[in-house]
Amino acid sequence: MYKLPTLLSALLLTTTVHASENLSFEKLDADQDGQISVTEAAVDEKFAAAFDKIDVNADGAISLEEFKTAIGS
Repeated sequence: MYKLPTLLSALLLTTTVHASENLSFEKLDADQDGQISVTEAAVDEKFAAAFDKIDVNADGAISLEEFKTAIGS
């Protein structure tokens, strides 16, 4: 069973990420290395603000899997 704070956090994160227009992993991954760095995320203010929540394994980069989870794909 999910805890309410976890669900609310996930909903807020999904809403934040969806609020950014034309947001795609390919556009954010400017150097095409298969992950989004903090620097690459900075091109979108809302995405950058949610970076630490999206980077669930806290390795300093957002993988395609983490990105898909964040946007609900």
